Amino acid sequence: IKTRQCVYISYDVHAKIAKLVRALVDAGNDISVGGYIDTVLNEHLQTNKEEINEIYRRPPEDLL
Repeated sequence: IKTRQCVYISYDVHAKIAKLVRALVDAGNDISVGGYIDTVLNEHLQTNKEEINEIYRRPPEDLL
């Protein structure tokens, strides 16, 4: 990852992800907590691209 942005997640979520990442590293994968979160979010955005774009196209008065 060339550039990073700071985001905040709950302690509980971070602890769960860190535990998972440790298991992945122990299994021979080269990944960090930030890298894992980036991968999961990128997959989510790609999987839900059509729905996200539809929400983006809605006039602001329809969002709430």
